[in-house]
Amino acid sequence: MPALVEQHSLDPELVTFHRVLTKRQIQEITSLGIPFLQQAAFRSGNIKEDSVGSFKIRSSYTAWLQEDTHPVLKNLNKKISALTGLHLNDNKGYSEALQLNVYGAGGYYSPHVDAFNLGDEAYNNTDDVKDPGEIAERREGDRIATVMFYMNDVEAGGYTAFPRIGVGVKPTEGSAVFWTNLLSDGSTDVRTLHGACPVLKGIKWGMY
Repeated sequence: MPALVEQHSLDPELVTFHRVLTKRQIQEITSLGIPFLQQAAFRSGNIKEDSVGSFKIRSSYTAWLQEDTHPVLKNLNKKISALTGLHLNDNKGYSEALQLNVYGAGGYYSPHVDAFNLGDEAYNNTDDVKDPGEIAERREGDRIATVMFYMNDVEAGGYTAFPRIGVGVKPTEGSAVFWTNLLSDGSTDVRTLHGACPVLKGIKWGMY
């Protein structure tokens, strides 16, 4: 389908799809998520923190939204599939539920990668893992790619920075940034290290 595409990097590939979400869709999605917002926890690679311990890594509020809770979410996943060629279904474990994020003034997310490093044999060994949720998460597979939506224009700050490829993506209402997290051998593409720069003015709404 037609899409306005802005290419930030060829290798690794990093693009923004513009005008993906309408104002009505944004209003519906944020209304669905607001009642479930809570202090964000952190999970990336072999690091896992609770909401209190993660504050030094990220400062935001999140809400998880399953696609079968509202038609707007199911339609959004269909649009993601059309844009990226990836098959999404969070009920079958093909993808994760959508995560709504709200960053207030000063809100940030320190640089991290989205992949879980499942290509690392030592990490993939679940023998010593006691958390059933984490074991199930690992067996479902790694995060192949990320689609990050911007739900509003940020007055100042709030860029998504990719320091290893020298790219900073400006939050633009209704747009979506896309990149892959893994190399062809299944290992983490460390070049996709990224973080959310502090919001200097206003509020930042995002989702991935």
